[in-house]
Amino acid sequence: MSENGEAREESKIRKFIFNEVTAVIALISLTVGVVSWIKSPSDTLITKVALIEQRLETIEGNHLTHIQDSMEKMETRVGSMEQNIAAILAILNEK
Repeated sequence: MSENGEAREESKIRKFIFNEVTAVIALISLTVGVVSWIKSPSDTLITKVALIEQRLETIEGNHLTHIQDSMEKMETRVGSMEQNIAAILAILNEK
């Protein structure tokens, strides 16, 4: 009977250890789940902020390009006007 008693003791110890390990694994899983759940919105927020910054840079770049194009068009128009004024003055000076 001592072998039977030892087997029962060993079985009880194994069940106890199994239950403890199961509880620890469940607790770790729950902790990881809660941390992931809490961290997820902050990761999403960081991603959204980065996307907004990228879009602002694109808008600023496009705005700068638009202003430069407008300035070049104005310079062309002013140059054309200067030529027209010079031609008019030349005509008036002939008379």
